Amino acid sequence: MVTIPVILAADNNYAPYMSVLMISILKNAKSNQYFDFYLLVPNDFKEEYKTKIEKDCTFYSNKQINFVNMQNAFSQTKKMVSHITEQTYYRLRAAEILPDKYDKCVYLDTDTIVNCDLSQLYIIDLDDNYVAGVKAPAYHFSQAAGKSYCEKIGIPSIDQYINAGVIVLNLQKIRENNLTPVLCEEALKNYPTVDQDVINKVFYNNIKHLPFKYNVMTKYKSILDNTLPEYEKLCGLFGKDIVTEAILKPLIIHYADKIKPWQDKQCVFANYWWKYAKKSCFYNLILKKYFIYSTKRYGSIMLKNLYNYEKDDKHRTYKILGVKIKLKRKKSKFDRIEKLIQNKEAIFDAKIKRITPRPYLDSIGFHLVDHCNLNCKCCDVCSPIAEERFVTLESFSNDIKRLAELTNGNLKQISLSGGEALMNPNILEMFEVARKYFPDSTIRLQSNGILLQDKDEKFWNLLQKLDILVTCTKYPIKVDYDKIKNTALKYGVNFTFFNNADVIKTSYHIPFDVKGLQDPRENFINCFHANQCIGIHDGKIYTCSPAANAHHFNKYFKENMIIDDRNYIDIYKVKSMAEILAFLAKPIPFCKYCNVKGRTFGHEWGVSKKEIEEWI
Repeated sequence: MVTIPVILAADNNYAPYMSVLMISILKNAKSNQYFDFYLLVPNDFKEEYKTKIEKDCTFYSNKQINFVNMQNAFSQTKKMVSHITEQTYYRLRAAEILPDKYDKCVYLDTDTIVNCDLSQLYIIDLDDNYVAGVKAPAYHFSQAAGKSYCEKIGIPSIDQYINAGVIVLNLQKIRENNLTPVLCEEALKNYPTVDQDVINKVFYNNIKHLPFKYNVMTKYKSILDNTLPEYEKLCGLFGKDIVTEAILKPLIIHYADKIKPWQDKQCVFANYWWKYAKKSCFYNLILKKYFIYSTKRYGSIMLKNLYNYEKDDKHRTYKILGVKIKLKRKKSKFDRIEKLIQNKEAIFDAKIKRITPRPYLDSIGFHLVDHCNLNCKCCDVCSPIAEERFVTLESFSNDIKRLAELTNGNLKQISLSGGEALMNPNILEMFEVARKYFPDSTIRLQSNGILLQDKDEKFWNLLQKLDILVTCTKYPIKVDYDKIKNTALKYGVNFTFFNNADVIKTSYHIPFDVKGLQDPRENFINCFHANQCIGIHDGKIYTCSPAANAHHFNKYFKENMIIDDRNYIDIYKVKSMAEILAFLAKPIPFCKYCNVKGRTFGHEWGVSKKEIEEWI
């Protein structure tokens, strides 16, 4: 019988998911396999959770469970990613924790499940390498970004870089070279991708690469959609046959995305995870957490329980507050009722989202220029009445570096706007800095198109090289937007219109109440800006654009709407993204100055006359 030592680590929050992982390992093991689990837990790990974990594994006799109290190990490390705790560092001490009788071991993140006999992974020959793992795809997709990341963490090349969520460690070689102290020392240096960077740096040049099927990372949605560009990148990195094999038969699934299967049953390969979760003593707790999260994230679920209907050719049965009403189907009347219900559902859902802290920050805008070369009437960022001011390259670089530290470089999208962003004389350097710190994000330039008409080959080639998305708002002015689009396509630059090519910009009136007589909470929950148009201005994050730019209105019209430090959060003073996300989901004092009910839309576009009536 072969004994396989397995290291897992979790705190109280992740205890249920660690147990689900253990069930998946034991359920798929061959009869001649024996598992020696070392569960690395903090000092406050609950005894009731230990009991449940042991109970989950009672049915399987081929195992031993060792709980290892890590005390305050790695408590001094700075957490560079809000959702990652110090438990992720525990694996760095594997060689001193496991008995000398073990030459190697398997380490798995708790957000994984195993669909095969784990011995397939364990018996792989490590040769003279310290570690074996699967390449972390995103780090290899862009040569420029990879080079930049190497410089950041101090390794010669990105070619060997692996994801550390599923690895086999050569304990014997680590002990022989006394590398545990080195690993622990490097952990204190606060790398962007925490202990994964430590492993890739310390073990550099002695890393063995494994097939993709041993760590199928669900963050790459293209594994289920081969029409996406990312699919081709994966195939280029691993080989099409290997990617296909991993998709059809994933041996180890790593839910390495911000949304986990225990939060969303619709995420990639969630069905595999829930199959094992149903066998756990934690199942009721898992369901409870799932429904709490789902209710917050999808407020519409509650509304659907209140308002629902079934229909056939002759009747529609409405269920309202649990009461069924069966009525004859008259298309025009019932279509109106149906539309009304759908609208109420959408409104309710939007309100819930505004006051619910996001699980992560997916998008943010950088304000690079206060003034503009177009000056639309009623501009919600007050550009027509703003003084000329450009964000400096130094300020932008500092802010985006700090944001990368807080988000671990993981943002879906960064928008660069103003005013008109292209007016900033350092815009090209800003593109490069943004891509340096956010190698995998969509970086979007928002422009009115005026200055795009005369950009040269150097400009377009740089945008193509850095993979910058250009988004134009189509105004009723003398700008050849089709020519701009064709130029972008000629140079291979991604290009879109803000709405679509047929939409011509109209104006809207978003008035202030300078006396501040509005209800902040009522305004916040009904405002389309709130917790949505998130922007960063000189190191300060605002939940909406009016609050960030109203100081221009104050100065120009000599008004005194109060905009103090309660209306933003300073990225240099916060300790984690969780603080920022909590702040963004709450009304701010400035909300009392917005007349949300008085907003109107669809006005004919025009140039500002700089009259106060445009903003009140």
